[in-house]
Amino acid sequence: MGPGLTRDSDFRWDEFVGLPIADQIRKCHAMATEAKDLAALADRDIGDVYMVLARQWSALATEIEKSEPISA
Repeated sequence: MGPGLTRDSDFRWDEFVGLPIADQIRKCHAMATEAKDLAALADRDIGDVYMVLARQWSALATEIEKSEPISA
């Protein structure tokens, strides 16, 4: 596996929706990081698509946090 790539990159929506909000947000950020790592390793055209995915994962984390803020 390349830099930053882990078995944690497996995504199962049925498990994701059952996670606590904080863990959902962490998972989104982890997926964004892995997409960025893949972009760095890929050819330009495919890398651009991975960067779109990274931005989408980050946006999802932001939206989840807005809808259900984590109290400190």
